[in-house]
Parts: sequence; C-alpha cells; structure tokens
Amino acid sequence: MNGKSISNLSNMLDKRSDTLPHTIAETVLDNTNLFLCKNNLYLYKDKVYVKQTKESMLCELQSLLPNELLGKCSLKSQKEAIQLVYARSRVIEKLPRYENLLNLQNGIYCIDDGSLRDHSPRYLFTYCLNVSYTKNYDIPLFRDFITQTFKKTAMQQHVQEVCGYLISDMPPLKEFLLFYGQSNTAKSALAAIIRYVVGDENVNSVNIQNLSHEYYLANMCEKRLNICSDIGSTVINDLSVIKQLTSPDNTIQVRHIRSETQLASEKPKLIFASNHYPALVSDVEDLDAFFNRVHIIPFKHIVPKEAQVEGLAKKIFDAESSGIFNWMMEGYRRFLSNGKKFTPAKAVNKAQEKYRSLY
Repeated sequence: MNGKSISNLSNMLDKRSDTLPHTIAETVLDNTNLFLCKNNLYLYKDKVYVKQTKESMLCELQSLLPNELLGKCSLKSQKEAIQLVYARSRVIEKLPRYENLLNLQNGIYCIDDGSLRDHSPRYLFTYCLNVSYTKNYDIPLFRDFITQTFKKTAMQQHVQEVCGYLISDMPPLKEFLLFYGQSNTAKSALAAIIRYVVGDENVNSVNIQNLSHEYYLANMCEKRLNICSDIGSTVINDLSVIKQLTSPDNTIQVRHIRSETQLASEKPKLIFASNHYPALVSDVEDLDAFFNRVHIIPFKHIVPKEAQVEGLAKKIFDAESSGIFNWMMEGYRRFLSNGKKFTPAKAVNKAQEKYRSLY
C-alpha cells in the first residue's frame, strides 16, 4: 500500500464512520488489480487472476490495512467496504481467451514466435500452466515413451497435435477425447503428463456418468480440463449433456452447493480413458451426435510387466517438463497451420469405425 493511501485512510479513521467504508474500498481498488465477470470478482495474485469469495476478499482487505489501522476499523466497516469493491470494480462480460498466448511459470509465452513476455495484470489470465519455457530442451525419456506407445509417425504427430490443443487457450472443439486400449497401454500415463503440464489446480476429474449432475458440472466448468483416467465399465444413459458440453455456443446449467442454478458458457476440454468402449443407451439422434463428437485415441502397445515403471509419468515430467511443453507447442503450431485439423491417422479412423459399428 502506498503512503498516500495510508495517510488518507488514517485521517478518515478520525472522521465520520459512514464515509470510512468508501475510503477503505478506494484504498483496495487503488492498490490491487481487480475485475468482475458474471458476478465473480477476480484478484491478480502472483501471475494470475484468482476468483474471490467475499470471505477471501475480506482477508485480502485485512492484509492491505496496516496493523495500526486495522484495529480501528470495525468488521462492519470492512464488510461494507467489500460490497463497495464489488460495486466499483471493472466489469467484463466474458473471460478472454488468448489463442496466441499461454501463461507459464516464468512468463507469458507467445505461440507465434516462441518469445516470452513478462507477467502483467493487463493480461486477464485466470490460470498458469505448471511449466516454464526453455528454448532448447532435449526429451529423451518422453520421446522414447511416445515412440513406444505409438509406433506410426502419423499417430505420433496426431497425438502431439492433440496434446498441444488440449493445453492451449483455444476454446474447446466440438469433440471430446477417449483414450481407449487394454490395461497397461500407457493411457493413464499420457493423461497424467497432460495433467502435470496444465497443473492440478486447473484440472477436474469428473467421471462420464456424473456429467449430468449440476454440482459436478459447476466445479468442472471452472477448470481448463476434465481428465478421468479410468471410467470403468460404464453405461452412458444420457448423451444429451455430452452434446451440450461439446457444443461451443451452448450454455449449460450448473449449480454450486447452497447456490442458485446458473448458466455456464465456459466449458472444459474433456478427456476420458477406458479399457472398453463405453456402452450407450440412447435414441438414434443422440447416438449420431455422440459419434460425431467422440475423438478416440487408440493405445495398442501393451507394456510388459518387467518393463513397467511405477510413477513413470511423474518421473518423465519432473525430468523434461520444459521440453514436453515445447513438443506440445510444435504439435499445436502444426495443427493451426493445417487449418485447425489434426494429422489423419488410420488407427484413429479404424477405432472410430469399430465403435460406431457396435450401434
């Protein structure tokens, strides 16, 4: 807090109590970076805007006030000040997406030219990926993992582009990912590496059969990705919610506990992994919509027991995280240059056709 603000606030404490909340609110607004979007207040903290509750903002306000002044401000005045902060904060209609930028631990990465910008509150990022950018970074462990998991070059490129798309700030496509294959084919390992890159705080793990639950959806729609690494022997009875979640222009009803139902327009990218094709029970129209949206990544190579490494995904990420990010960005740039289309892979097409033939 700057000295002028402290001085103004100190003077006001000795004057009319009814003007004190206004002064406190102005002090907060002058000394923080805030915006309001869909009645949610976001505060810039350490590279990223973080959604606040009124309780958390009260804690922030108390941290701003000098100790010698905090004891003189009643809790009522502080709460009134928070109300005024909400009322006077800058309002934006929709959280922006920066398709050419990504917020990283060591700066803001520009996808076009690979440059790195300083973090700044003028970029309204509400996430920060769990990686730092290093220009030249070798990835022998990860490259070996990919080439062992996907034997064909076209399939490797396809997966590289999918990974780049998943971690990007590009809005979700009209699809969801299904990692499909027998046990011990590295489905969960790749899903875990993607999760590590994006960061646990930006990922949810709602199972596919729980997508119709408003409470699960409320939490899921606040994240960048939803990754469920094992959906089990699932029977999907309601395909309509998948249709809603993968329709870019649709809103979806969500509700937090002890809150009213709201409409969410921001939706996460969806990844599910399974040893089996999920069983479907639905009418023809919803089935057609489902198969138009499912994007299957087949995992065919079974890792022998003697070659399995416990915690492999974490070991690879810890050793080569910056290089893995570069690899994903290489795929994303190729995806963009191909008109936002993934490199064709016969294994993907065959898996799609096989699943569709069951219905």
